Amino acid sequence: MAGRTYWRPIGAAAAACGVLATGVPVQVAAASTVRATPASVAITFVANLNANSITEYAKRANGNTVPIRTIIGTRTALNGPHDLALDSAGTLYVANFGGNSVTEYGKGTTGDVAPIRTISGAGTGLHGPHGLAFDAAGTLYVANFSGNTVTEYGKGATGDVASIRTISGPSTGLNGPHGLAFDAAGTLYVANFSGNSVTEYGKGTTGDVAPIRTLSGAGTGLSGPSGVVVTAHFRH
Repeated sequence: MAGRTYWRPIGAAAAACGVLATGVPVQVAAASTVRATPASVAITFVANLNANSITEYAKRANGNTVPIRTIIGTRTALNGPHDLALDSAGTLYVANFGGNSVTEYGKGTTGDVAPIRTISGAGTGLHGPHGLAFDAAGTLYVANFSGNTVTEYGKGATGDVASIRTISGPSTGLNGPHGLAFDAAGTLYVANFSGNSVTEYGKGTTGDVAPIRTLSGAGTGLSGPSGVVVTAHFRH
């Protein structure tokens, strides 16, 4: 995760341990911005929910700028793309809310190109996937909005593959999970859109387990939280 900052109006990411922030829903398509070091390789990736496409823009793109690449077409298997994430190799992962799938694309993919891998099928546990995040080991976590679950998949997972762990059940506090993030200690943060809460889970959590902490209540100001990010803590 070092050297990257992620921004998702609908989604989540962790930069380091420290301050917790939440987002609110927007009416436009989900977006994911990745600014990598050095700045010369910065690319902005945008998931276009209504167009079933992913558009990419060069660094400092501004105004009515044509994308440098667009993933679009029937072979892409994009179906209601909602959130984006990049792994350490630069592979792009897309949560397809409409397709109950996660599709993956190699660096530089453009046009009507089939994904290199697709997690999809009744055995996967995907049910309205909204949010994506990777832990430090490269395990993929998916927030399933319609299923009130968080499912986890190992590196290279593809096809109708079962999750290696699933956080699910009434004790978890999951209620319309939307966005995910990790802090530097590996704690998982989940923004629960329907529950007006942020729940936290320790490393390796699975099953019907209560969160280690829950941010919830009238005093919090949470109202349909859709995104969460954990920012670096700076000492003055």
